[in-house]
Amino acid sequence: MYFPIGWPKALALPPEDIGGLHAVICNRDRVLFAVITERSLAIWYCRPCVQIVCHCRSEESVRTLGTNQKAAWRPDSTSIAVTTSQGHILFYHLEREVVAGSGANCYNQTRGGRFPSIRSSSSMEYGEGVPSIRMTFVTSVHIMGKIECIICVRDELLVATGNGMLQRLRWDGVVNGRMGINIASIPFSVDLQHSRASTLDTPGITFTHIEYSGLMGGFAVVLPDGRAGLVNTMAGKVENNSLQGVWAQGLEIVTCVAVNNRYRLIAFGCTDGLGVVYTVDDMTGALQVSHKLELSTKDYPDACMACGPVSRLRWSPDGCVLAMAWDRGGMAVWSVYGALLMCTLGADHGLYQESLRLH
Repeated sequence: MYFPIGWPKALALPPEDIGGLHAVICNRDRVLFAVITERSLAIWYCRPCVQIVCHCRSEESVRTLGTNQKAAWRPDSTSIAVTTSQGHILFYHLEREVVAGSGANCYNQTRGGRFPSIRSSSSMEYGEGVPSIRMTFVTSVHIMGKIECIICVRDELLVATGNGMLQRLRWDGVVNGRMGINIASIPFSVDLQHSRASTLDTPGITFTHIEYSGLMGGFAVVLPDGRAGLVNTMAGKVENNSLQGVWAQGLEIVTCVAVNNRYRLIAFGCTDGLGVVYTVDDMTGALQVSHKLELSTKDYPDACMACGPVSRLRWSPDGCVLAMAWDRGGMAVWSVYGALLMCTLGADHGLYQESLRLH
């Protein structure tokens, strides 16, 4: 069971940065996280929470390529791809700096301090300290059509574009044009056995949100019209004629999605401020409602109307809790099967100076 401890802390963005915050994304090991703003990319260490390196783009680069939007980590944490508002993908390479034949640290841990022991990561061989990392811009690639979302599938990037295509890219920036998938050609049905599948009837339709799950054998998707589902990859291949979609029945107001691999659950956030969690039927492959995430009207009257649509959903690394954020502010944390553990809507953090201090 998880319980909230203390009060929220605010992290200061680089003073030279210009523009609003767009995304915060952890790497696979949850040791590093990237902070993406309109013109900067910063890499932070999780525990202790300190910034390691920051790359701030020039005015000419922003004007030519567009502002930063979203990002995706490479599984081994050696690269990160950032999308821009003008349809470009910027590739950055990360490597640990070496001094005297060993890895250098920008901060060293001392025993008996306030922070717990720093975990090691097999991907970059971290030691007892915060590693010093060099970030280098490698190349940029232009993608036809607006980039709606980007995810990493094994050792490739999968990009959904505004013109209704799924493009596959290697981490060296090469686009595999022959492996492009027309999203409108993917058949969808209510299950994988008895129902009849039909393709999406809107030309140029795309995916606004994708979450990949290798254990479920596919990726959860959200469409612009609010529908959602699970696209299964036959034989584990993301190729034409090997994809089969299954609808999340009863949902037409979805905004975002998060996948729980440990418990085989898919959580969808909706425009009415609620969350719906589905499970996958092992026999038919259909998506069935497990439970809903809804604040009590007794404790939080009119909360859904005041907070607006669900903007983000994220499962914890162990899959035991789910964090939900709303478009107009506020956050809630739920247990894996729908018990409310924490909600910030009823709190007043402004009375506590500790919550206002930048860290």
